[in-house]
Amino acid sequence: YSADYPGEIRRIMKEKFGGDHGFLTGPCGNIIMREKAEWIPLQPGGGVTCMLPTSKMKAENDCFKEANRIAGSLVEYIEKNLPNSSEYCDIKTLDNQLIEFKLELRSDLCSDSEVANKECQKIQDDLLINRNNYTLAKVKELVDKANFYGAHRYFNNGYVTKEDYRNGFITINIPSFKINDLIFQGMPGETFWETGLPIRRWANNNNIPLVTFSFANGSTLYLPTDEERPFGDYEVAFTLCREGEITKLSNEILNCGKQI
Repeated sequence: YSADYPGEIRRIMKEKFGGDHGFLTGPCGNIIMREKAEWIPLQPGGGVTCMLPTSKMKAENDCFKEANRIAGSLVEYIEKNLPNSSEYCDIKTLDNQLIEFKLELRSDLCSDSEVANKECQKIQDDLLINRNNYTLAKVKELVDKANFYGAHRYFNNGYVTKEDYRNGFITINIPSFKINDLIFQGMPGETFWETGLPIRRWANNNNIPLVTFSFANGSTLYLPTDEERPFGDYEVAFTLCREGEITKLSNEILNCGKQI
């Protein structure tokens, strides 16, 4: 996402202050420059979607201009609120660690993309014919299932290998680093903010300075909390892990923060 506002912030900060600058995100999401579009009526044969439609910016380079505008506003705020020189301190210690975590795969994943695609199409065909006869809750359930099967074109295109299917899990990394007494605790994938609550509560109760950040590095897709699973929607349809895994991941993130 070099064209988006984090990259622009780093560029502007370097121009103003010199040196190199990092940008840590909170719970990840798609930050490409898009505009919200109007709902498009579903036409016969038009497929099924449960996502709010978006459209590209209308003019050439609008994405870059919008990223620059957002970045400029944020840098202006940063500049106005920089600490006094007396508040800075030297880096005396620097520690880091990278812990592996085995994320168990959900049991309804399909290793054969063609089979998954047929299941998706079957549900779509059913909805196009019978959606007016179903309750809204039933329609949502079927749309979520169609989106899940449709997502296998991503799942089986590098996210989950044949060996992963045999093992029943994928291995992800949990990074931590510490500068003096300040802990930076990473959360892999596109996580919900609740995943970091246990470690934030621990740090708050023990007066430990902490920054949590996430990184969607293309390896794990979405990681909705177990509390969110029953509600379905996009993130649940596009998750690889089985129920209970994110609670375990949240606890492991807490342990990582305590160990660093």
